[in-house]
Amino acid sequence: MPRIVTLVSIATVILLTIAPVAAAEWVKIYEDAGTVGYIDPSTIRKVDETLRRVSELLDFKKPDPQFKGEMSHLFLAEYDCKNKVVRIVSVTGYAERMAKGRITNSATPKPAWTPIDPRSHHVKQLRMVCVG
Repeated sequence: MPRIVTLVSIATVILLTIAPVAAAEWVKIYEDAGTVGYIDPSTIRKVDETLRRVSELLDFKKPDPQFKGEMSHLFLAEYDCKNKVVRIVSVTGYAERMAKGRITNSATPKPAWTPIDPRSHHVKQLRMVCVG
């Protein structure tokens, strides 16, 4: 029985992560030498007074050997607007850019809160997710 519950939990996270891709309105947040980061504002969800959930997409400019040659990652991220921290709830890897093609990997890491470096691209994401 615990195995079935685990499989259902994983399937639910994957479906919640994949579903936004089809209708996503990705907004480019940053670009560097190796990656382009996007956020889908239509997926921003207010969990409580300070916590927000959002779908994020990371495109690799070249296949990333560290990640089985994947070309993109789709994340479900949580932002704590008050404490200015972020954590990744789930990640799904794709063979093609913009979360297309076959799924190459998926994980539901034990999410740990990470402080947002004021010099990082996460500051822009935090502002976008926490406004309103």
